[in-house]
Amino acid sequence: NFTVDQAISTAASLQISGATTLGANVTATGGVSLLSAVTLGSSVTVDAGASPIVFSSTVTGSAAGAGLTTTGPITLGGDVVTNNGALTFNGAVTIGTDLTINSGTAATTFGSTIDSAADGGTLFRSLTVNAGALSFGGAIGGQFSLGALSLTSATGFALPAVTATSIFARSTAGDLTLNGVLTASDGGAAVTLAAANAFINNAGAGA
Repeated sequence: NFTVDQAISTAASLQISGATTLGANVTATGGVSLLSAVTLGSSVTVDAGASPIVFSSTVTGSAAGAGLTTTGPITLGGDVVTNNGALTFNGAVTIGTDLTINSGTAATTFGSTIDSAADGGTLFRSLTVNAGALSFGGAIGGQFSLGALSLTSATGFALPAVTATSIFARSTAGDLTLNGVLTASDGGAAVTLAAANAFINNAGAGA
C-alpha cells in the first residue's frame, strides 16, 4: 500500500500501481494514473492540468467529510463513495464501467461533460449519482451514450442535455429544471422526472 501524506508536485506523469491512501494534494501535469483502490484520508485535490487522470478502481472516503477535487479529463473505473465529502470533477468525465457516485449529504459537481468510454457505441455504461446537491457543466452522453442514468439530489438541480438508454432524475427537495433535450433509447417509460417542488422546462416542448 502507498500513502500520500505530503503534497506531490511534478511536471512529469505519476502512476501508482498498489492500493493508495490520499492524504495530501497531488499535482502531476503529465497525467495521473491510480491503478488500484483509492482511499481518501482527507479532502484532497488531484490536478493533472490538461492531461488525463485515471482511477482504475474504487475511490472511498474513509474520513468523515473527506472529499475529492480533480482537474483534468478523468476516467473512472469504479464506484466513488465518500463519507459526506464533496466531489468536484472539473474536467470531462468518462465512465469506464457501470458505477455509482455517492457523496452523501455533500455536493457532487461535474464541471464538464460525462460520457461512456469510447467503445464504438456498443457498451452503454450505467451511472447512479446520489448527492446532497448536484451541478452539471456539460452534456451527459453527448458523445458516447450512457446506459441507465439515475440522479438523486437532496436539493433542486438543473439537468443538461442527456443521452442514455433510460433516465431517472429526482430532487427530494427543491425544483427540477430541464435545460437540455433528454434522449432515451429504451422504449416505454424510459424517462422519469420527479421534483419535490416545481418542474421547470427551459428546453422547450420537444425536450
